[in-house]
Amino acid sequence: MNRQQPFTQQLMQAGAAAAIYAAMFFINSWLFSALDFAVGERWFYLPAGLRLLLVLIFGLSGAIGISVASAAISLTLYFSHDPITGIVAGLISGFVPFVVQSIMQRFAGLEQSLRNINAANLLQLTLLYAGATSLIHQAWFLLRGVTENFWTTVWPMFVGDLLGSLFVLCAASAVIRLLRKRGSVGIVQ
Repeated sequence: MNRQQPFTQQLMQAGAAAAIYAAMFFINSWLFSALDFAVGERWFYLPAGLRLLLVLIFGLSGAIGISVASAAISLTLYFSHDPITGIVAGLISGFVPFVVQSIMQRFAGLEQSLRNINAANLLQLTLLYAGATSLIHQAWFLLRGVTENFWTTVWPMFVGDLLGSLFVLCAASAVIRLLRKRGSVGIVQ
């Protein structure tokens, strides 16, 4: 969490991230359940893009909120019999995008304020994120015996996370451009 922000603001950001992420998870499940490859693995996964966007906006507070919501969803829907698997899957969901953002800030010069973000580094960020989250999730699931064939399950998750992330980030970018054009919101100027 950003030490310069009051704790209550950080807590509200984490709560907002958790609520938004959980809502998007259920909306995505309702809209795209026909595109499921396996339980928890979708060929188009909007919450992946939302994870990245929430971390870009809220930083560590977003990662914590996503982790809490994702762990709760995992424990409720998939791993009630195996809490360790569900909790760690939630932590992966929240903290991988945070780590990827940190890597991009350090090695690609992405500013924390995102003022210098462009199409090229947005694509790099998205590819790195989709690759990292799918590889780490599936390695964890292989280790826990949830999946038996790593490569068969990593690809659908990678594709779903990549497509969902590209969709969400492109939509957010379009909204920001529209708001800048109208001069409506000072935060995106």
